Amino acid sequence: MKTLKFISVILVVVSFLTTSCRKQDPKEEFAGETKPMSEINTGPDFSWETTKIIDVSLTTISTGVVYIKPVEGDFNFYKGMVSSGSGFTTEITVPSYIREVKLTFKGVVHVVSINGNRLDYNFK
Repeated sequence: MKTLKFISVILVVVSFLTTSCRKQDPKEEFAGETKPMSEINTGPDFSWETTKIIDVSLTTISTGVVYIKPVEGDFNFYKGMVSSGSGFTTEITVPSYIREVKLTFKGVVHVVSINGNRLDYNFK
């Protein structure tokens, strides 16, 4: 019985030793050619920015909560209260590839295009 336990312990120790993590040389992970940043060719209109700031202006005739979300995705860029008769303005930061957003107001969803760095909408 002791021999069986001893063999089991030895097998467990050997399995841990043979399957343990091994530190790899970072040079082995990437075998491709690398270039300095000064040698990378990009077009004259290429933007390195990954986000952009959008000026939002909303108007409505009733008070309620507005949600600004991406067209695809279930998270909010912004959530806030819009008052009736007064203009509502804010700034939001969105990924630079976003061209339109979903505005949800009182359960109704509106897909609105972003014009440059502006988002204007009137809830009627």
